Amino acid sequence: MAAQPVAPPRAARLAPLVGLLAFVVLGSCLLLWAKWSPYVAKTQSLSAGGGWPGSSLLATAGVEPGSAPSWAAATSFTRAYADAVWKAVVAGLLIAAAVQSLVPRAWLLRAMSRRSPAASAVVGGLVSTPSMMCSC
Repeated sequence: MAAQPVAPPRAARLAPLVGLLAFVVLGSCLLLWAKWSPYVAKTQSLSAGGGWPGSSLLATAGVEPGSAPSWAAATSFTRAYADAVWKAVVAGLLIAAAVQSLVPRAWLLRAMSRRSPAASAVVGGLVSTPSMMCSC
């Protein structure tokens, strides 16, 4: 006598959806904190005609463009750069970890795999657009 297939428990069927929802919430909160919220004030100032707020990264670091290279200039620039991008780095690492642990791999493969490499690249670009982290 053949064994009848047993349906997985309801909790097992809902686990991927809960993981996906947790990823969307976590990713949205991280992007709001690291990317979207900081740029609201900057874009409002820009649209009011006040120009881009803040100074260049070199000016923040106290490095004069065209000056001779020095250890002090390198370390101060590195420190200023790290201060400028640390939120994006933390958000990017947490989002990557959330994708790996919360979103079922089969779903990612199904969503990203297209008939041609160009179509797959377009899908990847569209999915990544809200999280563009080149904010420095």
